Amino acid sequence: MGRSVAPELGHARGVGRGSRSPSIGVQGADQGGHGLAPGQDGGECGGAASAGRTEVHVDNALLALAGAIVAVTGTLLAPILSQRVLARVQTEQFERQQRAADAQWVREQRTAEVEKRQACYVTANSGYRRYRIELMKYLWLVHKGEATAQARADLEEARHSMHTAFAEAQMVASDAVLRELDAMTATLAGAYSRTLHLEEGDPYPGWAFEEIQAELLRLGDRWKSMRGLMRADLGVEPGPVGS
Repeated sequence: MGRSVAPELGHARGVGRGSRSPSIGVQGADQGGHGLAPGQDGGECGGAASAGRTEVHVDNALLALAGAIVAVTGTLLAPILSQRVLARVQTEQFERQQRAADAQWVREQRTAEVEKRQACYVTANSGYRRYRIELMKYLWLVHKGEATAQARADLEEARHSMHTAFAEAQMVASDAVLRELDAMTATLAGAYSRTLHLEEGDPYPGWAFEEIQAELLRLGDRWKSMRGLMRADLGVEPGPVGS
């Protein structure tokens, strides 16, 4: 009886030990099953990281493409912009040169006009003065009864020169100078006519030798005033003017 009980107890212990082994195996299986979960989470994280790297690569590629487009566009537009800038610079330079040329032309025209007017006034001054002197000389010869054909020819030559100078002055003289020349021309024409009538023995009433001579002398004083107008028109500083 005592021996039989011991084996049974041993068998029971073996069974108990054996029963625990499957439990442990199941637990190991459970633990193994639970060990797969971290592997699955690692795969999901790896996919997210890979997607992030792909997005970075795409962004870099877009930036590189944009940079290349900008560079190519700049390369293509550079000659056009350079040409436009150069054209603008050349246009501005041409306009400055044109303005300078216009200003120079205006100055030259003014200088030419002044020179032409000066030559006209010199001719008029000489012509009118010579005609007045020749007329006074001829009047004296008429008064003395010594008028000759040569003296008359000299008078007519001086008269023609005066008319030529007056015709030129009508084209270029200032209004103030021209008014004085008109008045002097009329006075000289009157003195010429009265001198010839005196020579023919048919003087105008009140116009004897003395009256005609006095008028020609007054005309000399008036001529000094007219020379002042000519000088002022030419921009010459006023000053004493000889007779």
